[in-house]
Amino acid sequence: MGYCLACENSRGSAAGTDATDALLAAGAAARYAAPGVLPFLLTAAHLMLGAAAGLLTAPLQAHVLSHAPTRAAGVAGAILQMGQRMGAAVCAAAVSGLYLHDRTEALTGHRLAYGHAAAACACVIGLGLALHLIAGRLRPIVEPAHVRTISTVPPPAQRRNPMTHTIARLCPDDFHDSVKSLAGLLVNVVTNGASVGFLAPFDQEAAAAWWHSRQPAVADGSLTVWVAHGPGGITGTISLAVERKPNGRHRAEIVKLMVHRDARGRGLARALLTTAEQAAAQAGATLLLLDTVTGTAADHLYQSAGWTRYGIVPGYATDPNGVLEDCSFYYKNLI
Repeated sequence: MGYCLACENSRGSAAGTDATDALLAAGAAARYAAPGVLPFLLTAAHLMLGAAAGLLTAPLQAHVLSHAPTRAAGVAGAILQMGQRMGAAVCAAAVSGLYLHDRTEALTGHRLAYGHAAAACACVIGLGLALHLIAGRLRPIVEPAHVRTISTVPPPAQRRNPMTHTIARLCPDDFHDSVKSLAGLLVNVVTNGASVGFLAPFDQEAAAAWWHSRQPAVADGSLTVWVAHGPGGITGTISLAVERKPNGRHRAEIVKLMVHRDARGRGLARALLTTAEQAAAQAGATLLLLDTVTGTAADHLYQSAGWTRYGIVPGYATDPNGVLEDCSFYYKNLI
């Protein structure tokens, strides 16, 4: 799913339409207003048109950029601003031509300037409409990031320093750009004893290599990754792995729910889990699976979140230091 290219193109087309309206109004003012009054009329007209355009288009622009992948946000903003600047430039050029040619009574020059300005506006509008139609026929490239902002509740000793976290789904490009931060998070949880498949010593390079190995799954849609952004960067993550077998496409698995040590005790893990569960349900999954070390905070989280434990396997895996630990297996029906 793309980052709303059609919206960007319609924004550029709207700028051209605004310029056409401004051109008509300014043309009338330049033709009939007294020379001494004309600058003030044009200034007032541009101020009102600018305010109206901002009120109408700023919400759309914010919506477009909020859905743009990080690596494409600059391009999206450039397209939006280009449409706006083209409309303003065409209008300014047309007004100048109208004023000068009207004052010298060069009727042929006046009509020529007006015609050139109108043609430029028509080209802007036509280009925007053409791109809009093309974008409507293209398959989206990446899914828009679903973003939610949560206020996490710190432990009593830290309540003077509340935090706000934003949970966002990573598109393939954003995932690639986030590997370094995700690797740092993985090293942090493994260093602090989390049993997530790795043994100590575990360094940044090994963690980054593991996350890079997930890139193909993220790209083909079989793995969805969310991250929680806090004041210090990525502080948590969770992934949803869908089943590719034809007879198991109704189920998915929650994997790699991790929260940085400094961000624990604030409800962030529960918020990440809820985000993944809701996305799975929206995608049509009816059964979720996961496993975790028995007796841990994560074990208690899943029980309190309505998951059903269907078994415990003694000595299933070791912690980072090689000590065998029991593993609890859970499922949750979404219907």
